[in-house]
Amino acid sequence: MCTRPTPGRTRLCPHAWRLAYALELYVYTLPRERAGLVYVSKLDSSGYGPPTPSPAVRAHLPPARSLTSTLTAAALHYFLVHDHWTTPIDHISLHVLARAQDAYLFPSSHKHPNKRVLSDAALIRWWQTCLSHVALSVQARAFYLIPGYSRLDSHAIVPLHHANDSAVSRAQWQYGHPYHLADVPLPLHPCAWEHRHAATRSEALAARVVPTMIPVFPDDPKGRFVKEQAATAHEPGASMKPIPRAASPAHREAIAERQALERLSVDGFWERMGFRQECCSGNAVGIFVVSTTRQGGAAPSPAPKARPCSLPHPMLEDLLLKHMMQDACVWHDPTEAATCTQRLFDAMDRAIQRKGGGDAAPHADVTLPAISTDVLERAQTHPPAQAAPSPASVRVLPVKKKARRS
Repeated sequence: MCTRPTPGRTRLCPHAWRLAYALELYVYTLPRERAGLVYVSKLDSSGYGPPTPSPAVRAHLPPARSLTSTLTAAALHYFLVHDHWTTPIDHISLHVLARAQDAYLFPSSHKHPNKRVLSDAALIRWWQTCLSHVALSVQARAFYLIPGYSRLDSHAIVPLHHANDSAVSRAQWQYGHPYHLADVPLPLHPCAWEHRHAATRSEALAARVVPTMIPVFPDDPKGRFVKEQAATAHEPGASMKPIPRAASPAHREAIAERQALERLSVDGFWERMGFRQECCSGNAVGIFVVSTTRQGGAAPSPAPKARPCSLPHPMLEDLLLKHMMQDACVWHDPTEAATCTQRLFDAMDRAIQRKGGGDAAPHADVTLPAISTDVLERAQTHPPAQAAPSPASVRVLPVKKKARRS
């Protein structure tokens, strides 16, 4: 999403446009298992979006979600709806790893005065609220886990109880991972009442172990830990089961790594994740899984047509790396941000034209309503009353004096 400070109709991205919001996610399809996975890799804002009203103004406005939360929930809802998939899909799982950083996709954007950088606890709460609306819209089961924290210890980061009418309360979040529950469908492990396929499953695929239960994604701290655990099979003295001599060297190496992962239980994996640098360096990390399954295996709706402007993933990743995520892209400076935005969209237009997808990338002009003058006047004349702070009780410990020796 990009914004422009002045009104008027121009072409896709003139010099005045600046990127304000970006979301990077991966979508995977497992046709044989009739399952799909959606992984949110990065989400970032640059600070050029509509300014957030002050608390005095918000007190005179109806409750509303932020633009970032609305766009994120809408995008995730689109990919969690079964009608989106081009192949018959019965089970879809959404995976999010919330880790606080100054910038994800817009380098130096944290220096912009209008960008609000969330702390680790605030980011985890934000994702839980945003995903609550998504889970309610698709009737999904929601799970969250903070590695290194038990359920009772996590209350300092995420409250255990919310208001009854809040989206978080109605989503019925469960603390923990879904990989130990037999009634929760997984990408490679359907439940007994599901009818994904009739083919006979191999013994290795049917085993409920770390390699078949925990998905690994690009740039995923959890995935890096899985690879490190697999690498222990090559350490001196590692015990392994006999491997057939007829297997090729690559096959023998894969079997050894699989055996190393099978020795680690799923609960033990998440317990060790709490001691990883990403999770114990002072910042908490939130793991979210939202799972939705279509009951009865109904026939899917007609598949949507492929968009002619779609670009191959390697080409799109290269464009974003060159024109958006390099350190030379100074996003906190308005002039440089407009230049980077123009270069990125020009490069995307050229790539789409080479692929025969038209003249330019698809876009739509959306006008956001401004706050009315009467609301601004009421905010100045009737500021919200501030509740008086309640006196905090203080307990003073007496100083222990050493006893005199006679």
